Amino acid sequence: MAIECQMSSKDNHRFWLPAVASVLSRYEKRLMKSAITSILLLTLSLASPAFAQHTTTPKITAEQALRRLLTLISTSLSVEDFTPQRLGQVMGVPIKWANDGAKRYGFGTSLTPQWDIGFGVNRIQESKKEWPRFEFFLDPNPRGAFPPMTDICQFDYDHFTAELEAMGFHRTPDYDPPPQPPIGQQPLLHGRLRCDRFDHPDKRMLIEVYPEGEGVRTQDQGSKPGRGCVKMILIN
Repeated sequence: MAIECQMSSKDNHRFWLPAVASVLSRYEKRLMKSAITSILLLTLSLASPAFAQHTTTPKITAEQALRRLLTLISTSLSVEDFTPQRLGQVMGVPIKWANDGAKRYGFGTSLTPQWDIGFGVNRIQESKKEWPRFEFFLDPNPRGAFPPMTDICQFDYDHFTAELEAMGFHRTPDYDPPPQPPIGQQPLLHGRLRCDRFDHPDKRMLIEVYPEGEGVRTQDQGSKPGRGCVKMILIN
């Protein structure tokens, strides 16, 4: 049975930015049932202020972060290889442990006045098992805002996912359930793309890449047409 993406592309958790680390996404009710326990455990584990620094001058751009992440993926066998030292070396930013004693480390800062970035490794615990998960997020500032992603979409969704396929990763799309068509019309095959999952025969990684539209977004209508941009990446 296919593994479903863990959360909708509209989910807006800020895992690495301390000002909102304890805020549950307003879209959390849309999480897939198979992932609710895991996501709640992660959210609770990040309830206290994190380590991430917030700077006025970004130490990294969105494009640099995505390209360096591809380098990290291509030179690693699993997330276990994403140690604090190696994560800092490849990503080119200082990596810090959470200041609340939790088993997570990473980096967070502002990219533009409207967008923040955060990424790092968190230890997930469920059913007496524990494993590392890498989390990468581009989040609007302030929370709840719907700014366009043009300034952080130079290296867009199509380019990033094509690079993964060029490394030998196999892509499996995961879609929302299709809307019901009017009676008498042909049913749709699927709804909106939640994410693309990528697995590799020689790597112990499952990568989930979540898209978001480039254009101005509204809470009621979603994204207007434009390029697909990378909004979130999870690697288990």
